[in-house]
Amino acid sequence: MRHLPAKRRMYAGHWGERPVGVKIFEGRSAKRHWEREKQGIELLRQRNILTPELLFAGALPDTNYILITAFIPDAITAQEQWQQSETEQERLVLLRDLTSVIAHMHQQGVWQKDLHLGNFLLSKRDIFTIDGDAICARSAAELLPSRIRQTNLTLFLAQIPPLYEHLFKNLLELYCAETGDNLHEWGSLLTNKVPARRKKRRLIYVTKAFRTCSEFTRHRTNSQLTIHRTDAPASLIQQLLEAPNTLLAQGETLKAGNSATVVRLQNSEGDWVIKRYNIKGFWHGLKRCLRPTRAAV
Repeated sequence: MRHLPAKRRMYAGHWGERPVGVKIFEGRSAKRHWEREKQGIELLRQRNILTPELLFAGALPDTNYILITAFIPDAITAQEQWQQSETEQERLVLLRDLTSVIAHMHQQGVWQKDLHLGNFLLSKRDIFTIDGDAICARSAAELLPSRIRQTNLTLFLAQIPPLYEHLFKNLLELYCAETGDNLHEWGSLLTNKVPARRKKRRLIYVTKAFRTCSEFTRHRTNSQLTIHRTDAPASLIQQLLEAPNTLLAQGETLKAGNSATVVRLQNSEGDWVIKRYNIKGFWHGLKRCLRPTRAAV
């Protein structure tokens, strides 16, 4: 299901007749991440927050560590549900449901420090919180301090596209109604904190795009640096690496300038735009090689 080299692998399978999800932790920090994930799952269940049941946790002979949890066969992530939603009302219902879950977590003294739509699973009317590694909690199951809750709710809202900002007041009203907060005192969250957090997320995202992570794959050789999304079509990436000019020749030219060539390529893999930055001559190439490439910028 997922593979982060030297970090972890995730599988869906069966243990006997039971469908399960399996996480194998590897690398130097395997034990630390395994322990945090295990503790996070156990804590969620202790605080009555819905999460897949932990069935087994242990060490493997090769020094890696393993967690086995119940697998929810019909579940999709909240991110997938968001993408499938066709109307604003459907998206509002989803956001309200997630806001209620977050409010419940905060009331139980728990917060998810990597709070995003991909860390919630939806199955019928149930919402499961996943990624125990990112679960933090106070020792008592009581309402978190306002500072922690505002920071955490800001993180959630900041990832929603600005196109839907007008829905945030509705979500904040719901949250405050469930936690007993004064809505007026939380007003700065929408006007100041969410825009600031969105800017920070954007900067973090750009940095993340230059390393191998769950979303991107980075590969370097003596002559080439390649970065692509992990869900990019493998055959298209391979063609681009082996014969980029051949791929360009197959497309519809949008721009044929001295400094850049841009084509639109429509094929079985989808609809793509390819931009090649050109070197106009020796001195131009010498000047460009001393700073980050235009593609990287």
